[in-house]
Amino acid sequence: MSLDETLLKLNTLKDSLQEFDENDLSELSGINPIEMYKFQEWWVSLSEFQKLNLIQKINRIAEENFELEFYEILYFTLRDESPDIRKESLNGLWECEDYRIGDAASEILLEDKEESVRIEASKLLRNFCYLIKNGKILGRISEKIVNSTNFVLTNTSMDSELWRRTLESTACFNTESINHHINDAYNSHDIMLTSSAIYAMGETDNINWLNTVITETYNDLPEIRYESAIALGKLGNESVLPNIKELLNDEDIEVQNCAIESLGIIGGPIAKKMLLSLPSDLPEIKESLELALENLES
Repeated sequence: MSLDETLLKLNTLKDSLQEFDENDLSELSGINPIEMYKFQEWWVSLSEFQKLNLIQKINRIAEENFELEFYEILYFTLRDESPDIRKESLNGLWECEDYRIGDAASEILLEDKEESVRIEASKLLRNFCYLIKNGKILGRISEKIVNSTNFVLTNTSMDSELWRRTLESTACFNTESINHHINDAYNSHDIMLTSSAIYAMGETDNINWLNTVITETYNDLPEIRYESAIALGKLGNESVLPNIKELLNDEDIEVQNCAIESLGIIGGPIAKKMLLSLPSDLPEIKESLELALENLES
């Protein structure tokens, strides 16, 4: 079906106030920049409810079928007047590595009037920070992303969610200033900041944080043990398997699942033996156990 035919069909649904059909919306996958002007002309005829419904549905379609992507549409709707639509558009771009998205997200991070949208932009930039670290994004865009995230960390209140999410997203750079921010957050005596700090410790890949993470596996708070279990998998090796073994018996099932995930990341024959010793028919851990074993084989 051509784009014109697809839009005509969607227009009929719009005018009859019916919800958009996901099969029809899937035809919008892979729309190219040249065709976008047709979509843009049609987009302005939609109500805010219809726009949001469309974005939510194409995000769900893309999540269920990895062969479909709507990046050009979502790139366009990042500038919509509705903060809900901007936020949902950012949410749909998690897998995108197009430098234009990183460029736009860095601007939204600094300029958007809605805090919730800026937070979503900060979370999206995590992927682009990794691309920068791995040398896949260079030059002006790289500098722009780094400068925008640094600005937030320097000029935003540390107790805000925006600051925490930005720290989590930029932790992979493992710079002196990033580690300083992590230390400040960890010593803040604020549960949310401590959780973000421990998550960030794992993202740095800095072995100097390992002892701190191990200590926090004994924390009374399950949310802290949860983040510690994840960070162990990123920072540790077979030497931390005894610590992970204890977390496999944690009273909190989410902590157990994180410990299982970390075993799959660390790998090796001992980790595999530990995974195989777990009850594979237990619904609460079945999915994470299967994924961890798949990681060991890959």
